[in-house]
Amino acid sequence: MRRPLDLRHIISPSLRDLIELANTHDFDRVTEQVRNLHGCTSPVNLHGWTVSTDPTTKEVVRSYRSEDEPSGRLLTTCGNRRASRCPACSRVYAADTYHLIKAGLSGGKNVAETVRAHPRAFVTLTAPSFGPVHNRPTTDAGKPRPCACGQTHAEDAPNRPNPSRPCPSSSTYGR
Repeated sequence: MRRPLDLRHIISPSLRDLIELANTHDFDRVTEQVRNLHGCTSPVNLHGWTVSTDPTTKEVVRSYRSEDEPSGRLLTTCGNRRASRCPACSRVYAADTYHLIKAGLSGGKNVAETVRAHPRAFVTLTAPSFGPVHNRPTTDAGKPRPCACGQTHAEDAPNRPNPSRPCPSSSTYGR
């Protein structure tokens, strides 16, 4: 029988946790979880359970409980796309995106190779607007010009348009 380690002399709580983890009965599983992170700097700690059953027989096909893990949780990658948050996960996302676009242009990954002969276009779509933008144009002399809605708004008018809202006199509102 294994005696518990006496780690009271180790000042750093992080180092103490690592030593305890390295001395667990299933350290190979801990190592596997860390390896599966592939360098993720912000892993997600999952805690819970799942049961998969056969829909016809209702027999349990697979079950999982995070409590059965050596650390009591399952570590998984954060999957963040931004390199400033997690360089490793953003590289995986970039590589996946590259292969998806490449397959869409030249075939592969369940896309027919005949797509190579199809015309290609890179289209950027913009969400619908909420009306004209009030940019307060002025002449070279500094006098106000009419707004995009066609009116000149006084600076001190109570119904002066708010740049974050469409102009109330605009007929394009809601289009």
